[in-house]
Amino acid sequence: MPKQFILPVLPLPEQVIFPNMTRPLLVVRERSVNALKHVIENNSEILLLTMKNVVDNPDIDDLYQIGTIGKVLQSLDPKDGSIKVFISGIVRARVLQIIQEIDFTKAIVEIPNEIIERDIETQALMNNVVSTLREYINVTKKLPPETLEDVEDALSQSDPSFLADIVGKYLAPPMFDFKIQQEILSILNVKERLTKIIEIIKYNIQIFGIEKDIDGRVQEQVSKQQKEFYLNEKIKAIQKELGKDVQGLAEIDELKKKIKDAKMTKEAEEKAFKELERLEQMPLMSAEAS
Repeated sequence: MPKQFILPVLPLPEQVIFPNMTRPLLVVRERSVNALKHVIENNSEILLLTMKNVVDNPDIDDLYQIGTIGKVLQSLDPKDGSIKVFISGIVRARVLQIIQEIDFTKAIVEIPNEIIERDIETQALMNNVVSTLREYINVTKKLPPETLEDVEDALSQSDPSFLADIVGKYLAPPMFDFKIQQEILSILNVKERLTKIIEIIKYNIQIFGIEKDIDGRVQEQVSKQQKEFYLNEKIKAIQKELGKDVQGLAEIDELKKKIKDAKMTKEAEEKAFKELERLEQMPLMSAEAS
């Protein structure tokens, strides 16, 4: 491809496509459908650009500067004004100028040079990316285990840029903000890209730990309140079943005191306590107890 060239633009709302990444897309915006039909008919590439602002006809201020040149692998036209495509990212591209044509948007682009150093530090960063992602998967369970298999396979190819982009594609919504992916896509220095990925994943591990701790404390407090409520209700139920309440128990204690203070004969006092005991066993709402 020449140093600078013109490509149709496919604006993407809140999603990022990396090089070496394939994704199905359902496109409904008329200008985007026109752009896709054009590249399908001409067997050419298309520029995949994420939108900063989701608008009907995005201009240069609504689009990120770094995107990915893509190729349509398969397409399906359901004849309802939309189009379904299976698209693959090829290489990063930088937008120099946006051209608004009648049917669809085009862009003048160039292929930016990546800064790739294949040294011990880069290898250490690659290993750290994989181990950090492994920790994230084990701790949060938010990504399927096969993710790690894909990433470890990328590590074995000894291509730091390829590895970074493979990991980047998994840091996607809803677990991660699409802006994070765009930031990774825009970093041309591969060491810096790998470092950024490590920082992002470790930060999210920390956030998950804090959220889990907060959830645990909240659940403990809720459980305590539920236990107290349950015990209070149980006590009320027992008292109701026995026909007693706090006031009734207090009245019985008062009667015991009055019997003792009455200075009855031993025989009379025993009889009074016996009657009181019989009364204590009766439901408070019964006619005799009243």
